[in-house]
Amino acid sequence: MAYRLGQREALIEFEDLDLNDSELRCKLDVPLGTMLEIESLMSNNEVRAGFEKFAKEVLISWSFIDANNKDIPADEKGIMQLPFNIALKLVEGWLLAVQQIPLENSPPNENGSMSVAESTPVAGV
Repeated sequence: MAYRLGQREALIEFEDLDLNDSELRCKLDVPLGTMLEIESLMSNNEVRAGFEKFAKEVLISWSFIDANNKDIPADEKGIMQLPFNIALKLVEGWLLAVQQIPLENSPPNENGSMSVAESTPVAGV
């Protein structure tokens, strides 16, 4: 019997002063190549490309609005509207969630795909 790859997601809640009550929903089961490419881009002075790759391949949704109370889209254009420190915390929160959530704690849901517990708080990121 072969292991069927899932489509786990995480709801990451940020509990620090900058992002109080903000949420990030992201994919956990991204190909290793995508994860390594994001890390490589971020560490090789291709930060814009790294954030765009993260938004395109990992990001599902978030709870951010602009100064005019308009939703900021959770995509490549939207991530460029965020302050650098917040955008960086999003990527760091995702990397932390990917490393902390074991596969065996993700039972199949009703449609057969894998899902993570309802939320994954990330403090101090």
